[in-house]
Amino acid sequence: MLGDLFPNPLSQMMSPAAPSADVMKLYRATDEDIAAAWPASISRYGLQSNPNGTPVIDTGLVPKGEKQWETAYWNTLKHDIFGARIYGHPGSGLAESGFGQDQVRSGSKGEEVFAKLLSWDGVLDRCVSFWSVWNPEEDGNRNSYGTDIDCILKFGNHIIMVDVKNYRAGLDYHTLIPGHAMFCVYPVARVVAQQPYVFSCNMGFAQRNLSQYLPGIELGCTVESYVVLVPGKVGEAELDADICWPGGIRAMSYSSFVAMIQQRFRDDPSYAVLDRTPVEGYLASLVKLYENQQVLLGGRCADQSAWPRPTCDKEAGIEYPNPKRKQSKPRSEGSARRSSTNRGGGFPRGGSRCSQALD
Repeated sequence: MLGDLFPNPLSQMMSPAAPSADVMKLYRATDEDIAAAWPASISRYGLQSNPNGTPVIDTGLVPKGEKQWETAYWNTLKHDIFGARIYGHPGSGLAESGFGQDQVRSGSKGEEVFAKLLSWDGVLDRCVSFWSVWNPEEDGNRNSYGTDIDCILKFGNHIIMVDVKNYRAGLDYHTLIPGHAMFCVYPVARVVAQQPYVFSCNMGFAQRNLSQYLPGIELGCTVESYVVLVPGKVGEAELDADICWPGGIRAMSYSSFVAMIQQRFRDDPSYAVLDRTPVEGYLASLVKLYENQQVLLGGRCADQSAWPRPTCDKEAGIEYPNPKRKQSKPRSEGSARRSSTNRGGGFPRGGSRCSQALD
């Protein structure tokens, strides 16, 4: 599988600290906070700097990735999305996000890559997945701000929320302000690649609200959150292990994320359970695709007849509507899987993630 070929650095696979529930005290870093943080980072990471003590920022340099990375990226985009049960469509909720057109396009592509990699690595076959999900309030209802959760994966009674980031690939990422901002740098030139990424608190609120609400529906239900950066044409981003979004939500590369999930498959049989529990009905009712769906609060989520229809249900013979198969007849699971996995090699593993040259 694709994920088995990724390097699995132990520092990336260690469980993060429990997210902080007190997200109300968290804030978005200001320009003043950013300016005050740069001198320490310039010194610590040996960054090129200007005479006034600010870092040199050059968005025009591009890491020159190995050809196999670019080939793997385009091969990934050709793959099908498939799984056990899928609700919604990757990237479909970004149109209502308030982001600019370029951000929406980039975010949608990132979620597509993430879904196709999870399909290819067999993860979506072993869980129920939900895409573009309304961020919930404390009472379980959808919020009124338009913010959403990119992806939720349900493994038995283990819930994992993911904020997918299609940030610049092939670069080193370091913390600028702990829990609030990070920056990326060209590995050899030691030049900052763009303005720092300032973190939102949305996932912190989602983690707090769902971790308090879901156990009331299903005893023993656990909730975790992660920020995952997907690979690009020049390789993967390299993230320091201390990078966390507000609320202590760990950020990592796709390879580290899928290695963690596959380790749990090996260690804990409860991650392979696909029972249709009330939590599935509740989360499905929050998916943005079902705009006229009433949120199934409390005991109402136990009534499976009220659940929205999944976009993919292997047991029921519903295939995900992959564009290249819109006009073709449905095929068996085996042929669909073979058509996906035979399109060429995946993202390269081992060795460097990109060459050390710059265009």
